[in-house]
Amino acid sequence: MAAPALITGKLKGVAPDIFDGNRTKSEAFKQQFQVYWYMNPTNEIMGTPYYRVMQHLSLIKGPLVDDWKQEQITTLVGKINDATNPIGRDQEVLWNEYLTAFNDAFTDTTKKQHAQTQLKTLGMKGNDLDTYIANFKRLAKDAGYDLTALGTTDLFALGLQERLFERCMNRETQPETFTEWVDAAKAEITKQARKEAMRESKYQQAGHFSKPRTNGRQKWIHPNDRTVPMDVDQPTYTRVRRAYTEQDKERLRGKGACFYCEQQGHMARDCPKKKRQQSYSGYGQSPSGYGQKPFQPRPGPPHPFKKKIYNQPRPNQGFRKSNKPRSSYPSRVRSAHIEEIDDEGNENEDDYVPSLAARTARLSEDQREQWVAEMQAIGMHF
Repeated sequence: MAAPALITGKLKGVAPDIFDGNRTKSEAFKQQFQVYWYMNPTNEIMGTPYYRVMQHLSLIKGPLVDDWKQEQITTLVGKINDATNPIGRDQEVLWNEYLTAFNDAFTDTTKKQHAQTQLKTLGMKGNDLDTYIANFKRLAKDAGYDLTALGTTDLFALGLQERLFERCMNRETQPETFTEWVDAAKAEITKQARKEAMRESKYQQAGHFSKPRTNGRQKWIHPNDRTVPMDVDQPTYTRVRRAYTEQDKERLRGKGACFYCEQQGHMARDCPKKKRQQSYSGYGQSPSGYGQKPFQPRPGPPHPFKKKIYNQPRPNQGFRKSNKPRSSYPSRVRSAHIEEIDDEGNENEDDYVPSLAARTARLSEDQREQWVAEMQAIGMHF
């Protein structure tokens, strides 16, 4: 069969990267040039050994390789111009001798040792089994390890993900050879992926999901596994909605609900949440104060141009040490007083709340005497 005619023209494909003499990159450079060569088999540059060597040398540049490059050019030109025994440009011996010189000069002599070191620390990352298998085969070849050897097989098995290794060992037939370990690991990865896909598909349709995990996947929750909220007491500082408008009162009246917490079964004066808040409110302010008196800013200095008014009636001073009535039940009377103000100011239940006389009748004799004394102290006479 006649050889194809050589065609001179532009080379196809992407040219290899420039080689600067780094021995760790020599194998990659040779591989790139080989692909470049096979893409242009009929081109005169790649088809003729002399021009092929020159093309290879044109891709070698750098201070570490300039002297060696010049030496190879001189040798190549001397072979084809030898007066006694010249070698033709189309002789493959020119390329073979040049490639041997390149390997002797730039072969990574520590490649085997590096591959052995990397194999000891190589491990499977996440669920990416295919990448782990490819890297292990490449490094084993560079290190000179036989894939059929027992030590190589054990090294591969120990580099698998721990849970995957356990599942492979728990199979009915444990893998022994390198091929059996690869097949077992692939089967377990496929089985786990299918299981997760079935679960997610089933419970995604039902709409039972928890919050997404950090890796973006969602964890499904069976309806029977959902947590039932516990019926616990509300804290004393819980805000309770009260009925302030007549529309709210009419609505709650129709349901028979409490005006204070809007729950059925009791009226506002018997509301447990109201009593709980009053027990913690101290002087009757919001529970957030925890029994402390509400803040009252101190009045500033009088305005310099403000006219002072004489004979102005003094405001009510309230309870002080000098006019506070004596009683053996101060805390009990204060609680009754707070309850009267709270009921009168917040509820206004026309149909349910009794009159002032009826409320006073509910007080004990001691409380009633104390209440009368307090009213008289603030100017109320009976």
